[in-house]
Amino acid sequence: MEVPGNWRSVRGGKQTELRSSDGRATLLISVKDYPEELPPPQFAEEHRAALIDKYGFDAVFFNLLGFEGVFLDANQWFRLTWRVQENMDSCVLNVTDLISRSRNFPSWDNGYILSFRVCDEHLQAHLRERKQILDSFRESAP
Repeated sequence: MEVPGNWRSVRGGKQTELRSSDGRATLLISVKDYPEELPPPQFAEEHRAALIDKYGFDAVFFNLLGFEGVFLDANQWFRLTWRVQENMDSCVLNVTDLISRSRNFPSWDNGYILSFRVCDEHLQAHLRERKQILDSFRESAP
């Protein structure tokens, strides 16, 4: 994955967080359990339902903006765009999630959720970096 040189990386367990140098944009790469019998649309739908459970009633503001299937590198992904303000002291986050099953390791029963988050007032400054990062994600064998 191509990440601008001024971004920091923090890895832990099944999640990696990349943070912009100004701290206002993050990319979370999460590996999730993904049972073989679960169809890709249902995996993506379960992620969407989990967001509603997490933010739907407790956040100051929460809005699902779009949910669509896309093909990247001949692999089916689902793109979920949403906005949230968790509390009055936090910014409004604009979030783009990309959701997919592992292609190279089907026996591992893993899926990926790439979640790019940026504060509303800083969104324009990070749009090009977001596109570069999300477009460059590639799963590779160890």
